[in-house]
Amino acid sequence: MVILFYYFDSAIHVIDSRTTSTREESIFKETARAVVWGNKAEVLLRQHDTTNAIVLFKKSIEVNDNPEYDRIDALNTRIKLANIYILLNNLTKAKTLLDSIKKDVDEF
Repeated sequence: MVILFYYFDSAIHVIDSRTTSTREESIFKETARAVVWGNKAEVLLRQHDTTNAIVLFKKSIEVNDNPEYDRIDALNTRIKLANIYILLNNLTKAKTLLDSIKKDVDEF
C-alpha cells in the first residue's frame, strides 16, 4: 500500500506544480486535488485508518461541494463519509449528512 500513497502524493505534486492562468484552470486544479484526496481516503479506509480517511474525505468535500466544482464527486464522497459514520455508530452525524445529501439530490 505504501506504493499507492506514493502515487497519490505524486499526483498531488504534479497538480500543484502546474501553473494556472485562468479561474477555470484554478478550479480544475483544485478539483483534481480534491478527487485525489478522496481516492486516498478510500485506501486509508480499506486499511482501517478511519481517522485519516475521515479527514481526507472532509477535505475533498470542502473543495468540491461548491458551485463550479465537481459537486457529483462531493456528493459521492459525502455518501462514503455517511457510511463511515454509520459503521462507527455515530448516527447523529450520519443523519445530518444524509439529510443534507437528500436536500442536494432533490435540487439536482
